[in-house]
Amino acid sequence: MATVTYPLPQRPPIAFESAKDHEDDIIQRIVWEQTAQNLYDHLWTEHQRRAISSLAALHVGLDPERQHQRCVVQEPDGWIRGNFNICVPVHVLDKAGSLIRRVLVRCPMGHKLAEDRHPGTVDEKLSTEVATYVWMQENCPEVPIPALLGFGFTDGRHFTHVQWRPFYVRWARALWRRMRMVLRLPVLSQYVPVLSDYALQTGYIVLDYIEPKVGKMLSTTWEMHRNDAERRQTLFRGLSRLMLTVARLPLPRIGSWHFHDDGTITLSNRPLTCNLVILENNGAPRIIQPGDTYTCVEPYIWDLLTLHDGRLHIQPNAAMDEADCRYQMAVQVLLRTLAYGYFDRDRRHGPFVMQFSDLHASNIFVDSHWNITAVIDLEWICARPIEMIDVPYWITGLGIDQIGKKEHIDEYAKTREEFITILGEEERNTAILKLPNVSLAAAMRRAGECKSSWFVYCLDSVNAMYTIFDQHLRPQFISFDLTEKMNFFLSKFWCEKADELVDRKLRQKHLYDIELRRMFENDVDATPLVSGKA
Repeated sequence: MATVTYPLPQRPPIAFESAKDHEDDIIQRIVWEQTAQNLYDHLWTEHQRRAISSLAALHVGLDPERQHQRCVVQEPDGWIRGNFNICVPVHVLDKAGSLIRRVLVRCPMGHKLAEDRHPGTVDEKLSTEVATYVWMQENCPEVPIPALLGFGFTDGRHFTHVQWRPFYVRWARALWRRMRMVLRLPVLSQYVPVLSDYALQTGYIVLDYIEPKVGKMLSTTWEMHRNDAERRQTLFRGLSRLMLTVARLPLPRIGSWHFHDDGTITLSNRPLTCNLVILENNGAPRIIQPGDTYTCVEPYIWDLLTLHDGRLHIQPNAAMDEADCRYQMAVQVLLRTLAYGYFDRDRRHGPFVMQFSDLHASNIFVDSHWNITAVIDLEWICARPIEMIDVPYWITGLGIDQIGKKEHIDEYAKTREEFITILGEEERNTAILKLPNVSLAAAMRRAGECKSSWFVYCLDSVNAMYTIFDQHLRPQFISFDLTEKMNFFLSKFWCEKADELVDRKLRQKHLYDIELRRMFENDVDATPLVSGKA
């Protein structure tokens, strides 16, 4: 009988009975958890602590000769771990040892960013994130984001805010910034190269710490106050202004910002979204290459659907049995058929707008009245079609795959309309948006009416695509479930030799189950023996 349990992040330890029916690759998750613990241990070694404190001091302008004495790295039990980063708080002390300020050193977790499969992804993510900070500083100064103090890449390149450099460097930077603005050249940021004897192999970003007096994570009070009408409307107003501000300027292509070594940023990287990185990290073949941008909607949508195909091809437990496998294949065939009806042909070539692709309640800080006081984690902001902006699904308090029953759908529709009404008011009253003949509120309302918002949720999910299709898209066309005979027929059109693929997935699942049971019964080292090539 299996008795071993394994720790997983943000949930209780998992036992075999739960793991065997889980749709995620639990073997891989256990490996990642062990890797994360190893990274914690590595960052807490004396050399790495000295590197973290020295780099923090460098980016807050402390005396480099005594910087390790004036910055103190908090112990690991005070570190903050997200899905992709380990955030290390550092206390900045004066000469008397009193606290001056706190900063966060954010270290990406390469094992969650497909770094092993695709070397360079960590630096790509860092480049996109810092470039987005620069773009927000220049174009959305009213959005409350933590100050970006400095950053470094995995190869030892470091950049710091020009305010900490000598006078002549600051003067030259200001002159060049002015000249480039006059000449309409790509914006020159406030970040300049700097040398350091220390480096972090993980790469890093140094940010101001958001103190409790600024606000609390919305997620900490969400369940307590989400039915408070006054707080909810205050939040919706703040979210509306946030969305409008970020989307205020038309952009010529779908993509993400990229930071160059000369301090400039350009919209020249692929649209880096959370689900794209997760799918690649799970083993899906890379479809959208770094540097790929789009000037037309359809190729982008097609590539996202192809990326989802990779999950079924590669993940060893992606299909529970033959019926499940053929159902997934059938749904993906149908989604390709439906795709072109959900996007406005008049806007297929833009304009495109910056938008949050992973805005959730733990990324938003609020005061006691739910006024937004800070927004963090800008790593997944990118330029995409206007139709892909929508009301955050979590405002109903339900998961994206839980809005299926009629009462939940009705609640979602009611809350969604409340949000869109407030968004429309803000749109009219503030005139933030600089897009001619475009209304975000109208676009969202249309997306709800034609169900394109649910299609986008399919694209932006990792594994909820099939539930969303069955609950929201299929009923748009037929009132009954797809039968096994229909799935069998449609699955033939997903790929050549579809029957061979089904057989391969069943073999993969069988080997996965054997390995999973072996791990839980014997408490062996979590090194997976199965892969998508079985």
